[in-house]
Amino acid sequence: NKGILIPRHTTVSQNLIVKPAHGLLIYNTDEKALKFNEGTKDNPDWFRLNRTNLSVKCSNTNFSARVNNGNKAPFMGQIEWNDHEDLYEVQSGRNQIKVNQSGIYLIIVNASLINNTNSNLEHLSANMQLGINGDASGSFASTAYTRGIGDHTKTSLHLNVVLELNAGDNISVTISRTDSFRPGPISMRFWSAESSNIYIEKL
Repeated sequence: NKGILIPRHTTVSQNLIVKPAHGLLIYNTDEKALKFNEGTKDNPDWFRLNRTNLSVKCSNTNFSARVNNGNKAPFMGQIEWNDHEDLYEVQSGRNQIKVNQSGIYLIIVNASLINNTNSNLEHLSANMQLGINGDASGSFASTAYTRGIGDHTKTSLHLNVVLELNAGDNISVTISRTDSFRPGPISMRFWSAESSNIYIEKL
């Protein structure tokens, strides 16, 4: 029935500590974590102590809508887990996830796609890329041709990216058509519910 209550600070008050001693330990109420000053008193560097890195994972529920139109793809239909709702703000209606702390983030995206044109003449490939605040960012994934009928209708795209993000940044994913034998709205959709997902982890 005894213990030590570590001094509590928000991130703002933590950063306002004047010349914090090397090794000073606090509890950050914004991050819900113990942190200590790994730097010097003149140049503090607050290091987070945690058992696991905080993450969020979402998957699709919509598998009827066209997703290869260059708009934000609906990966956020269902939240599989969210370790820290103050850190990750899942905005399903806007098909994006907002991060509320600056830092380095691992982002993994898996998209399982099907060419549902129902035509042997429609050969279609697709690209996938992250968007940060609506701007394309990081590497992109690309498929070979799929066909609209037979055994070649399905394909998948995968991204594994590490990015430095700012507090308030919005993460989304776009999938776009890259080529086809014909012009027009050639359609790809997700295979099924929960067949595609996005995972974000603060490192």
